[in-house]
Amino acid sequence: MKEINQKKEFNQKEYINNYKKEHYSAFKVNLKKEEKQELDKLLKESNLTKTRFLKNAIAELKEKKVNKDDEN
Repeated sequence: MKEINQKKEFNQKEYINNYKKEHYSAFKVNLKKEEKQELDKLLKESNLTKTRFLKNAIAELKEKKVNKDDEN
């Protein structure tokens, strides 16, 4: 007789995909081909990933907002 409460085998790939769906969101943007090539070149020269570039940009915007708020 088979056990009724058989445990499902752990699937790491499935776990990672589910985790990403729950905790991450994609950011998509359309650029002209020339702009994309220039961005890729700049990122490579700066040794930055697209994710790190975007996180840096967000941090910079936050900093500018804080500085602007401090001036008022």
